[in-house]
Amino acid sequence: MSKRTVYDHFGDKLSLFRSVLRRVDDAMLTTVRTAIEQELTDGRDLREALLAFLQRMTTDAVPSPTYATFRRLNARAASAPRLPDRSGEERVRLLEERFAQLAAAGELEVSDPRRAVQHFNALTMRLVLDAIDGDPAGAVSRSEIQEIITDGVDAFLRAYR
Repeated sequence: MSKRTVYDHFGDKLSLFRSVLRRVDDAMLTTVRTAIEQELTDGRDLREALLAFLQRMTTDAVPSPTYATFRRLNARAASAPRLPDRSGEERVRLLEERFAQLAAAGELEVSDPRRAVQHFNALTMRLVLDAIDGDPAGAVSRSEIQEIITDGVDAFLRAYR
């Protein structure tokens, strides 16, 4: 495919960037939705469910080429206009809804589901991503990631149970 063909289709570099970012963003949303639906199920031990959800995210999403593209594009986003954070917000909303349901069922003590999601993400995925980003060789072991998410889930549950 020639450069001319690409520009004829997308118009300009910004439109191409937005199209790729939107496609990657949609794939991430699908991954989160599926992980919530399949792992955070009713009747499952909450600690086990949260760990399974995070294991799914760290094994399906984080090492995927789609997520690698997402991270690279977001790293460059400072120099390019950003998409409206539609699915980023949607990903939070999905988890927020599930946490509210868990609170209604008496599984969590949550007065503000959005804040609970922020705490959950900060204690788990954010630390995993920080570890990955902080290792230029990309040699963060599976066991280290497992330790981070286990410690994070345990801290989260101490605060919200």
